[in-house]
Amino acid sequence: MKNKTIFIADSGLGDFIVATGWINYYCKKYSKKAVLLLGNPQREYFNLLKINYEFELIKHKNILDLDYQNIEKIFSIRSQPETLFYIKKIAKDKDIKLFTNFFSEKKLSFFYRRLFALTHASRIHDFHINFPFSLFRLINNNRNFNYILPSKNKIISKKKLKNKYNLDFDNYILIAGSGQDKMRKLTNDQINFFSENFNEHLVLVGKEWQLSNLNTNIVNLIDQTNLLDAISLIYHSKFVIAIDSALAHIANSFIHKNSLMIMGNAPKHRWGPLNNHSKSKLFHTNYFGIACRCKNCKGLTKNKSCMQQLIVSKKCVSIIKSSNW
Repeated sequence: MKNKTIFIADSGLGDFIVATGWINYYCKKYSKKAVLLLGNPQREYFNLLKINYEFELIKHKNILDLDYQNIEKIFSIRSQPETLFYIKKIAKDKDIKLFTNFFSEKKLSFFYRRLFALTHASRIHDFHINFPFSLFRLINNNRNFNYILPSKNKIISKKKLKNKYNLDFDNYILIAGSGQDKMRKLTNDQINFFSENFNEHLVLVGKEWQLSNLNTNIVNLIDQTNLLDAISLIYHSKFVIAIDSALAHIANSFIHKNSLMIMGNAPKHRWGPLNNHSKSKLFHTNYFGIACRCKNCKGLTKNKSCMQQLIVSKKCVSIIKSSNW
């Protein structure tokens, strides 16, 4: 009996976080052992989780050494091009069903991209089971899979965080303002506007995000925190403002946490907060909530993207103040 399933996620930490609940559901429902091929950020996140299904972590160098006799299926959640090239060849040679993520392949027609845009990414992989026969059942099913988050005993205490980063205050607003690409990074003007409109300290976390001339009530921890520290800072904050990123998905998933997610070049119905997380709010730069495809948001110009306009910060402040956070 083939009792193992390979899950590949070595590109896009946010994509992997969104898929964690679905992987858990799949492995438990079908009694499968998960063989997880993860990139370094995904592995770092996975090691913070309490997993209640059988699993095995492997590295890229192990791909060719696996015993594929017990592998039933391979799911590519989000793969690096080189990884996907090799795994496609292996799947073909070993006659193993390979399912690749529609939303990262960019090979679908305009019709299917629009159709799937209304289905949340937390359950996208159900498409691949008996597709296309289960398609309409899936679209009409309101069930989402909650993301698996680090347990509370993993969260670092506020006292330890204050000592580690020399924070001399208890209350703060956390801003995770950088995504993977250059068009998803909040600007100096946007951050300073937030600081001038909230009577709190602001703490910035993220990676590869260059800022300067920040106001004095802003603590810049960009590129200084590891993943667990960033998650813990999110957990203890008064509320979170996050641009579409892995940290935004995490902030949106803490049931107790007020958070606002800023989106622009991704559709809100697919990648926004889960519907059952009532404290998670969303501001989308496109009125209809579809992915913005203007030249700025696609990174084809040197101008600021729609997400980087000052009006975005102004509207976010209005949403937050009306929410009485």
